[in-house]
Amino acid sequence: MVMARPKIHVGLEIGTSKVGFVVSESRPDGGTKNLSFGHSVSRGVRKGEIVDAEAVKQSLREALDKIEAESGHEISEVYLAVSGGHIAGVNVSTSVEIPTPPGQVELVDIEDLHDEARRITLPPDHALIHTIPNQLRLDGRVELNPVGQFGKLLEGDFHIVHGDRNRTQKAIQCVQQLSLGVADIVFSPIAAAHVALSEEQKREGVVLIDLGGGTTDFLLYAHGQLVVSGSIPLGGEHITNDIALVLEMPLQAAEQCKSREGSVYFDSKLETRPKLLREVRGLENREIDCNKLNEVIHWRAWEMLGLVKQRLEATGRLSQAKAGLVLTGGGSLLTGIAELAGRTFGLRVIGAPEVPKNGTRPGGYLPQFSTLLGLVRYAQIRELKEQPKKGAMSLGERIVGWLGVS
Repeated sequence: MVMARPKIHVGLEIGTSKVGFVVSESRPDGGTKNLSFGHSVSRGVRKGEIVDAEAVKQSLREALDKIEAESGHEISEVYLAVSGGHIAGVNVSTSVEIPTPPGQVELVDIEDLHDEARRITLPPDHALIHTIPNQLRLDGRVELNPVGQFGKLLEGDFHIVHGDRNRTQKAIQCVQQLSLGVADIVFSPIAAAHVALSEEQKREGVVLIDLGGGTTDFLLYAHGQLVVSGSIPLGGEHITNDIALVLEMPLQAAEQCKSREGSVYFDSKLETRPKLLREVRGLENREIDCNKLNEVIHWRAWEMLGLVKQRLEATGRLSQAKAGLVLTGGGSLLTGIAELAGRTFGLRVIGAPEVPKNGTRPGGYLPQFSTLLGLVRYAQIRELKEQPKKGAMSLGERIVGWLGVS
């Protein structure tokens, strides 16, 4: 008997600070085996937006060469994470009448319901990224799977994620110009949620905040359903910029100070002796006031978390996050950020203990790679669920829409 070849999935994240790939193999038991990570310094991206396509393609090529060499696989197709302050989410409800006779729900009726949700009026120049079903009802009754049942009116609640078409187009085109196909695009925190959140947490109600380099993305799940999603155009690079400006040092040195010496803890009344940082390139053995460094970090981190809180409070759903708050992304490695987030939101922070300087968590989980790990899990789940459905919007049709091709 010939054994089926393992299915390989590849995730790609074009971030503000790094461009990263992950190659993963689907196991027969439904799990995944991550074969290799490859990343390079990101160039040409600001606040999650591509501003120099040629620089991005150079970073992509460097990371692609690394991942192909390390994994032993030639990459042909990727699941692409997208982010940026332009991305937003909205909840919509739609309904379709069941034709009589026979008055029996068929698969095409479910697809008609999805099509109705996709007809939502979006901001100018925006396109759909996700159409996520939350709840289906048949004649007012909640049904997990109404196909085959009899009724008159089929209703559905959906969470729609949308973003600027041109910005999404740039990312897709950069990937395609390296002769790579795009299997699907995924909003970064939705990918991260696949590895950072449990189904129990989603049912109880939970907030996920993905602290990236150029953006801070967020989700809120309640009763197992995604009900809020969005992004603000602030991230870790803004903390680095503040450090460079206030303490008058190069950006590279500011980044090293933030990651090696920085935290959100400072004492406004404390008079500290400057610390000599011998290992930070570009400072030439300058003495740095670490209390001032931490003050700069604190106020920018506090601002970012506060803006996310404002967005969530505006939806009226923040009180539904009974399980608490989960932090992901490279920013979650910052010393004290979990405690600051907990105080800001008044929520228990889950799975975000203080991270040691090696940047890892128990079990080898790497929060800065949560989006990449989630992409390949997303890919696996999508393939397990995927079936030919009449009326479904294919990935090819979605890409045509993003690229503005008629």
